[in-house]
Amino acid sequence: MEPIVLSTNDYENIKNKCKRVGSGVDGTAYKINNHTIYKFYHKNHDYITIPNATVDEDGVIINDFKSLRPYIKVNKANENILYTDSDGVILTREEAIYKAIEKQEFVKLTDLPKNIIYVNNKIAGCEYTYYPKKLGIYASAYLPLKKRLIICNKILEKVKELLDNNIYPVTLAQRDDIFPFKSNGSNILIGTDLDPKIIDLDGISALYSDRYSKKYYDRVLSSLSALILELLARVDLANNIEDDEVVISDNIVQMNEVGISPLFSRKFYDYNGLNMDDLIHIIKTLEKRKK
Repeated sequence: MEPIVLSTNDYENIKNKCKRVGSGVDGTAYKINNHTIYKFYHKNHDYITIPNATVDEDGVIINDFKSLRPYIKVNKANENILYTDSDGVILTREEAIYKAIEKQEFVKLTDLPKNIIYVNNKIAGCEYTYYPKKLGIYASAYLPLKKRLIICNKILEKVKELLDNNIYPVTLAQRDDIFPFKSNGSNILIGTDLDPKIIDLDGISALYSDRYSKKYYDRVLSSLSALILELLARVDLANNIEDDEVVISDNIVQMNEVGISPLFSRKFYDYNGLNMDDLIHIIKTLEKRKK
């Protein structure tokens, strides 16, 4: 596969003339045609991150579900998409993107980065599939429960495939607090086909590895649990940063009214998330109630 090589003029023309379709954790995406977007990394390493973000030794955000939002711009001197090889060595962003591209052979339900982009012999971004007419995943919270269950099942299926391939998207429960339905700021998109698209899998919100990582697996499940519960029960979980017991109790009651057992909602708060079997059980229980 030949990389995409752009001149400085090409690069500037795309930024000035192409439609900007999103700005994520560490880059801005531009529509090239009806099938392709180019994501250019923020110049001078200006990243979008959470206030007082805690980053582990690998440079990955490790804050739990309660502190995923809101987002502000900060300077962050970390230019790596994270990929640890079989020896646990963290690769450079350039090496990591090529490794991520190779994983597409085994990942069928989600589009990973398709190519790497260079400007003046320096890495400048990557190519992605373009998804037209999509909203942020939280727009689906306004749909009937039956449709939300379909969407949540598909999210679980796609996240499971990524985890099975040691790809860890750790910020699934991400949204714009003022306009949660907007695609900008969300790492999962949704359209009228009810098929969720997991995106932004080349930045500091995802980790790739050649081997299983329990700590990143757990962090994915924490964010995934918040997302699924918020969509199904229409509760706001990630903004309850102070662990206010009154708010927690109200949320548990609201989840119970939908049909989510207090056993699971309390477990979510006590353990910062649920496991995959818990989430599958919740969805199956709600599906039976709808019949």
